[in-house]
Amino acid sequence: QSPNVKCHEANSETGIDDIAGLAVSTSDNFLDLDKFNEYDQQYKMVMIGRAISKSAHLRELSIQGHRHGLKSFFTWIVRNRSIEHLTIDQIDLSDEDVDIFNIAPFIEHNVNLRCIEINLTRLSRISSVISAPSQCGTNRLERLCLHGNSIGDEGAADLINALTSMPGLHTLVDLELGCNGVGRQGLVALSVLLMHSDRRVHSLALSFNRIDMDCIGILIRGLVKNTSLKTLDICEQQLLDATGWLILMAFVSSPSCSLENIDID
Repeated sequence: QSPNVKCHEANSETGIDDIAGLAVSTSDNFLDLDKFNEYDQQYKMVMIGRAISKSAHLRELSIQGHRHGLKSFFTWIVRNRSIEHLTIDQIDLSDEDVDIFNIAPFIEHNVNLRCIEINLTRLSRISSVISAPSQCGTNRLERLCLHGNSIGDEGAADLINALTSMPGLHTLVDLELGCNGVGRQGLVALSVLLMHSDRRVHSLALSFNRIDMDCIGILIRGLVKNTSLKTLDICEQQLLDATGWLILMAFVSSPSCSLENIDID
């Protein structure tokens, strides 16, 4: 769950030193593109980033829809050690010069980090999204949400394999991979993750992916040997025919199924 804090909008009056939640967005007047040129935008982002780096109270940070100054902004964020919940939403990260997950020190040394959400972005380096969490020495990650980033089947498989082999990752209970083009390779890796005795995922979201009848069979092989998963979201699968749904429902109604909630709408 997110920290129970109020997220303040970043503006000229915001004092970052003593607040617990901060939202940085282009919709804020402080970062209005009509009022500031690109240089000013970058300067403002550096100011905010520097303040975040020094904060010992900030627990939740949400970044939405901004591009100018991102590289410098994330360079400052790596110094923060208090953030528990990081959300990055609707940002174009396809520029080779902007690798947001080149922030290994932040993840490795921030023992408070529990949730990473990256939604509706254009990721240029899925490999860095994988490698950064794997460098964490004392991993307390509880939720990893990558929704709508089109990371593809191979990228999803690489990510899931990394999560499976990641030492010390006993706390991950919520995994969201909706709308990413996940197919057979991803489901093979996911099945292995579900069978791993040291991984206790409780909630799994796979909506709007490329799951067909063969993928369902692969998924069930993992589910049969899993006792921790309670919630599964597998709705909006355009490649899954009636036979595939029947196979899944047959498993759900069997004694070996640990699921308590399933979304197929």
